[in-house]
Amino acid sequence: MLEKYYENLGFLREDINAFAVDFSVPMVTVSCHIENLMWKGSDYKAQKDKIFFCPPVRESGQNKALFK
Repeated sequence: MLEKYYENLGFLREDINAFAVDFSVPMVTVSCHIENLMWKGSDYKAQKDKIFFCPPVRESGQNKALFK
């Protein structure tokens, strides 16, 4: 949905094969911390305060869906 929205706003650049977004224009943006894809529930239990700053905890199936 976000990809189509950015395409409609003309942010897709073929030369870099990515979106070059002027964030003053869109009404919706999304970000993801790479750490959210690395850690799992058992990591949060073992390392507690060291990594708790980057929630949410996801199961492996949810991580796979994010990468797709």
